[in-house]
Amino acid sequence: MSSTKSPLTRADEFLSALPSLKGKSVAVALSGGSDSVCLLSVMKNLQEKYGYSLCALHLNHGIRGSEAARDSQFCQKLCQDLNIPLTVKNTDVPALKKRGESTETAARRLRYEFFDNFECDYVAVAHNKNDSAETAVFNLLRGSGTRGAKGISKIRGKYIRPLLLSEKSEIIKYCKANGLKYVTDSTNLINDCARNIIRNEIFPLMKKINSGFVDNISGFSEIAQSDNDLLCEMARKELQSAKTRNGVNLFAIKNKAYPIISRVIIEYLTAFGQNADRKTVLSLYNALTGGEDIKINTAKNTYVQIKNGELSLCLPKKAKEFFVITQKVNNFALKNTFDRDKVIGKYQISVRREGDAIKLKGRPTKELRKLFNELKIPPQYRSAWPLIRDDKGVIWVYKIGAAARVLPDENSKDIIKADVREQDVNS
Repeated sequence: MSSTKSPLTRADEFLSALPSLKGKSVAVALSGGSDSVCLLSVMKNLQEKYGYSLCALHLNHGIRGSEAARDSQFCQKLCQDLNIPLTVKNTDVPALKKRGESTETAARRLRYEFFDNFECDYVAVAHNKNDSAETAVFNLLRGSGTRGAKGISKIRGKYIRPLLLSEKSEIIKYCKANGLKYVTDSTNLINDCARNIIRNEIFPLMKKINSGFVDNISGFSEIAQSDNDLLCEMARKELQSAKTRNGVNLFAIKNKAYPIISRVIIEYLTAFGQNADRKTVLSLYNALTGGEDIKINTAKNTYVQIKNGELSLCLPKKAKEFFVITQKVNNFALKNTFDRDKVIGKYQISVRREGDAIKLKGRPTKELRKLFNELKIPPQYRSAWPLIRDDKGVIWVYKIGAAARVLPDENSKDIIKADVREQDVNS
């Protein structure tokens, strides 16, 4: 096992490895549980050293009735005592669940929508080493490869996890030593979902076999992440060299090892928001190595195929044309506007290019392909999806909005509004 360190020491080491936090704003995701209370405490203690402003965020899911109200009141009292600004959002997860979505998944989605839209440089989340181990085991049980075995990332966009190298036992010890009170979510004690079963039943059994199992799983996850990152980088280079007008020439990489070819297939499919599960990828690989053609449905009227060694997507024939009109307006509060004076060089109407990304207000920089996936923009429309770019990059995307760097304000004098007209095209 690794040497025991205080969560404060581990968080200090974590923050010291980040770019300078002086003058930055950090929001702590506060549920009221032991992990988030510990995180709020260590971030408060390290605030003067690193020079960041600190606040907290609390989402009342509306799931547990009086218990949820208790948690919210607890967080308000805690932040008041610590003189830390707190933003509370009340929502109703059961009422906002999407079709086929579990309560747990809906709660996570709404929680991160709240965090995503909060204006700050970083959101500190209280995941610990046990959480990361649970994620790795959960993914492995679902049949994941090294991509899922890596557990939870220390940093993802504006999300940071200063307690990720602290075990749960260390966090509880810190809370007791510092007289920190916290609340307990009763739903975490009910074995009605996979994660709770792993945490409450499987992990205690694993501890009997090896008391250092959490640390060992964490070590394995770090190795898996390192291996996967290297293989994915190699696969992206192969994908770029094997691209054709209509897809990917897999014959050009046929002699590469399966870990490379499989990731080329995954990178290609996920860029279009298509299914890239193990069964699909393995079927395509076997067809390639066997010199066979294959066609697999991935969505309604959409399928992926290998024909004469070329991997391609066959999309619905129905498509759209987009007509973009830009005009000068006087209202900086209108949607789909940008400040012409903040544009670098000239702006031009365009479509997505490989690697295009945008930094929206209050959100980390994100690739357009990922935003298209989040918004479920149909794959057949993506190649023609309109956007506006300047000499530095993308500044506006249809149905997504303008980049933070060109947003107009009350001082803007040259405000441009973009409007789009769609037209169905049958080919």
